[in-house]
Amino acid sequence: PVINTVMGNGSNGLGDDHKFLDYAHIKLLLDSKATELACNQKQLISSIQKALIKGPDKVAQSAFIDQQIGVSIENTSMETAKALKSLVH
Repeated sequence: PVINTVMGNGSNGLGDDHKFLDYAHIKLLLDSKATELACNQKQLISSIQKALIKGPDKVAQSAFIDQQIGVSIENTSMETAKALKSLVH
């Protein structure tokens, strides 16, 4: 299971993590339900308890990886190498 902590609010000494929640790739991640978001201690404890009871949502995680990468995870290194090689030639 993945739990993303976003506890900094700009005034509590932890930086301002909340600004990153507006980034397109972060919105896609959160909308995919492939990860949990914890913005405070209570949410973090709840997310940990949920993860221990239910485990990860492997279907959502797999769908997110497919959406982000576009090729099977096994082929990612080969596809990256091909793309880099095409830039050299």
